[in-house]
Amino acid sequence: MFKRFIITLVLFHYSVSITNAQYNDTLDAFVSIINNNGTLPNKLSDVGVFSDLTTLTPEAKIFPYVLNQRFWSDFAKKKRWFALTVTGTKFTFNEYDPWGFPAGAVLIKHFELETTRNDPATARRLETRFIVFKTGGAIKAVTYRWNEDESEAFLLSASGLDEAIQITEVNQTVRTQTWHYPSEFQCNYCHNDAAGNILGFNTWQLNRQFEYTSGSENQIKKLTDDGLLTGAENISPESLISIAALDDESVSLSFRVKSLLWANCSSCHREGGPGGGFWKAQPGFSWDQMKVINGTVNNTAFTATSKVINPNKLDESEIYQRLLNLGFGHMPPVATSEVNQEAVDIVKRFIESVVAEDESFEHYTESHFSNPSAVEAESDSDPDGDGLSNYKEFLLKSNPLLSGGELELQYFEVNQNLNLSFNSIPGRRIELEFKNDFSESDSWQLLGVPGSVSSYPASSESVEILDINILNNDHRYYRLKIDTP
Repeated sequence: MFKRFIITLVLFHYSVSITNAQYNDTLDAFVSIINNNGTLPNKLSDVGVFSDLTTLTPEAKIFPYVLNQRFWSDFAKKKRWFALTVTGTKFTFNEYDPWGFPAGAVLIKHFELETTRNDPATARRLETRFIVFKTGGAIKAVTYRWNEDESEAFLLSASGLDEAIQITEVNQTVRTQTWHYPSEFQCNYCHNDAAGNILGFNTWQLNRQFEYTSGSENQIKKLTDDGLLTGAENISPESLISIAALDDESVSLSFRVKSLLWANCSSCHREGGPGGGFWKAQPGFSWDQMKVINGTVNNTAFTATSKVINPNKLDESEIYQRLLNLGFGHMPPVATSEVNQEAVDIVKRFIESVVAEDESFEHYTESHFSNPSAVEAESDSDPDGDGLSNYKEFLLKSNPLLSGGELELQYFEVNQNLNLSFNSIPGRRIELEFKNDFSESDSWQLLGVPGSVSSYPASSESVEILDINILNNDHRYYRLKIDTP
């Protein structure tokens, strides 16, 4: 997906426990009823998902998982689990596109809402949702609504429901929040075929550490090692895409905004999705591919001159206005009636900063060339004659009209090991790769030691990597690979 720029340096050097029995059988009856269009259990306790409703302890072989960035759900806190109910089946890995889900796969999401903001002791259970993959590939969405004393949850009508809940805000004012239990149609609107029917169980959300009973481990590696995921056996998780949390200030503002769009918008705003606009939020797309910055708006809900994001113009930035304003045009469009202030604030910062202009090659050329349509402004041109094309200068965040700006990989020996270093670039992902044979038959691979990936940092810093395996080879070749955010 990414357009990459590679620098090659040649150096010649001398001298929750997932068990083996992974397949769940307590959900067999529930899945069978769904496959046969039978009558669903009226009570959650009869589904076979929790061995203890009071503590929400899952049955055996129903495993928890966590996401890199949560979806906005009107202040609700969520817990997630998954299960494979057909022996021998596996999820199928894909780095950027949705994973493959076998028949009998079940994903569970549980919602709770703090009736006093930021006070976990006031959390109230609202609903527990299921997505079940049927034989043939279709999905079934099922929701159970918890009763007032939270002792049981009952099957909700497929038509959905609205409930008024009294909320005490941080400033101690009391108001009513409307919680919307989505209809089955609304569930399927977001969990559509183009998005692979699932929103969070994918590479960019799962690529993170999780505290299993056996210790901390990367979720994708754990799924692979335990035989639940195929296709990622020879892939280092560090080389894979991973979106950022909105409040992670160590990550560039640009990539955090992109992560927000990937997490909350990509199910609809993608090729074949129900989102009607021209812009796309597909993971792996560059800002230019997404057509967000100065992108054309298909159907504006606010100002006729709006762009999807119009740098330095909040009033003419459609995404910002749709996040900020409730009612007609509000985004996300389903099951939300509350403003996601954290998202509003970070998008505002992005629009008001010069960052937005830096992340689009179109804006990069406009800011450096008096005539962006001239031959000298084309991506492959090199007007300053330093051997770096305009697009490579864009990736390096250097001036295309001034020579220099190369990315240097430095090295020196330390106790017979090799210390390599480079300066990271704000908002860029840089991977240090190696190969032992320069022939075409030997492929480049991530070095796979601490520091070998610099992932969209907020500021430039010196990155040092120690390669302790160099002594096992007569020579080794290294290169730095740069991805746009």
